[in-house]
Amino acid sequence: MRRKAMVTITLMLMMYMISACGLKSGLEEYKLPDSTENTPVNEATISVIKRAAEKAHTAPALSDDFVDKYLDIDSMLELEKRVETGLAAANDVADLTEAEFQAWSDIIESKQLNMYTTSDIEQRKSEIYEVLNGFAAKADQSFEEYMKKAYGMDPAEAEAFAKKQAQKFVDEQ
Repeated sequence: MRRKAMVTITLMLMMYMISACGLKSGLEEYKLPDSTENTPVNEATISVIKRAAEKAHTAPALSDDFVDKYLDIDSMLELEKRVETGLAAANDVADLTEAEFQAWSDIIESKQLNMYTTSDIEQRKSEIYEVLNGFAAKADQSFEEYMKKAYGMDPAEAEAFAKKQAQKFVDEQ
């Protein structure tokens, strides 16, 4: 008898959670405050909102109040900007090998590379080499030795990596 009651309660709770997290239509557009026009919302932003709603066991909504309450982000516009930035970052590393990804992560993490210093590919490549040479000096190794031990890259691979990443920076500007 007790087991039957527990099963019933569990099923009722699950049905409540499913219905509370159910998706409402209208998640394709967002009405900006002080505007009468709807603004389309990209799929990645909708996905973020749906996940936040599922986690909070509530219905998703495209509103400043929702993103403020459940995502601790001031507005839908700010959420859109963050999602776009995240997508750009993901695209930036999508074509990297595992070793290149690790090297690039280390470079970015060091915060030694200024993103907006130049649009010249050779100068940008030189800046990347400067950061990597700093890592090598810290490890008390030559550049070639460091790149091989830390990332498994020979000099040609390191050159191709630096050129590819420098080109991405130049293309973005």
